[in-house]
Amino acid sequence: MALLGDLGLRGGQLVVGVTIVDLIIATVFSIPAAFVLSKLRPHKIWLFAWVAVFTGFLIIYGSMFIDLSRMVELWPGVMMGWINILLPIPLAVLLIGKALPPKVPYKALNTDACYAGTAQLRR
Repeated sequence: MALLGDLGLRGGQLVVGVTIVDLIIATVFSIPAAFVLSKLRPHKIWLFAWVAVFTGFLIIYGSMFIDLSRMVELWPGVMMGWINILLPIPLAVLLIGKALPPKVPYKALNTDACYAGTAQLRR
């Protein structure tokens, strides 16, 4: 497999290429977390996913908001890092949601049909 630099990517193109590859790898590694989150079946799965993402984001980048002078110098690299922190878990939740069969809420079950079946068994 050729390295991205060997493909002729230089400067900004190389950074974007590395960011895309890193995003794909981070999304693949986030699939187990998204699977566990989907098995918990929260009503607001997207809220849980974004809370998890923003918690990690604040832990990693929280100190950068205190000293904004560093952010002015390094903003392109910082923005590429934000992409790789903010998107993998929501993308993995989206992939898991598309891959798993739809969930039937408990309240959506037709209880009359259940009782009708038991009435026929009693006869």
